[in-house]
Amino acid sequence: MRLPGLIVFLLAAQLPSPAAHGGELRFGVAPDDSAWSSGGNRLSCHLSQQIPRFGGARFTSKAGGGFSLSFRLEREPARKRRQARLLAVPPPWRHETGKVEIAKTTLSTGSTLVTFSRDASQR
Repeated sequence: MRLPGLIVFLLAAQLPSPAAHGGELRFGVAPDDSAWSSGGNRLSCHLSQQIPRFGGARFTSKAGGGFSLSFRLEREPARKRRQARLLAVPPPWRHETGKVEIAKTTLSTGSTLVTFSRDASQR
C-alpha cells in the first residue's frame, strides 16, 4: 500500500524504561534534510539515506527480484532483545493522514543491522 506524501521513515525501538514518546526512541529525517544517494552494478542497485543520531537506511534490489529495506545502526548494539517498529509518518501538513505501521521486528542482542522483508519494503 502506498500513501501519497509519506516522507519520513523512522524506526522506533521499545525501551524498558519510560522515556519521551511512551518509552520509544524515534529517529527520522526531516524533508528539508533528506539527501538520498544511489549506487549499484549489473546485479543490484541501492538507494541510501543517512539518519542523524541513528545510522542509515538502504533500499536494495537484486537481480531476480530480491528486494529489502535495511537499517545499519551506528549506535551501541542492543544489550538485550527489544521490539522495533517501522513507521511511515506523513509531513506536518498532512497531519490528517496519520502514521502507518509498516512492520515489526525484534532487535537481537549485539545486532547492528535490521532488515525488513520484500513486503514491508514495498509498503
